[in-house]
Formats: sequence, structure tokens, C-alpha cells
Amino acid sequence: MTKLTIEKAVRGRELSTDKELRATRVNGKTELLPADPLAVAKILKERRNKSPAARLRAKLAADLAKRTSAKRVVQ
Repeated sequence: MTKLTIEKAVRGRELSTDKELRATRVNGKTELLPADPLAVAKILKERRNKSPAARLRAKLAADLAKRTSAKRVVQ
């Protein structure tokens, strides 16, 4: 694999400056991500949390919790 150094690499909202970037496969696509595995894990975790599916799951869980707590108060 070729090591790439790019002054500014922008993908979405992440901004990498003066870091060693490597071509990394993510969901079948190649992206330039930092060479540090912990930084890559942090970036991917932030992306998962921002996804529409994650927001929907959080909303459904909150609605379910609200309904179950309302039932407990009535009983």
C-alpha cells in the first residue's frame, strides 16, 4: 500500500491537515484516512452516530421508553 501525505484532505466534515494518510477500504470504497488506527476508529464511530438509521433507532428507543414509563404511572 502506498503511504500518502496530503496537506488538506476533506471528506464530509472531517478535516485532516499535515497527517499521514493511507488508502483504506470502508464499505467497499477506498478513502484516505489517517494512519493511526485509533483516529480511524473515532472517525468511523462519529459517522455511525450521525447516520439517519442511528437517529431513528434513538428516537424509537426514546418513544418506547416514554410509553413504558407512562404505563407504569397509570397502573
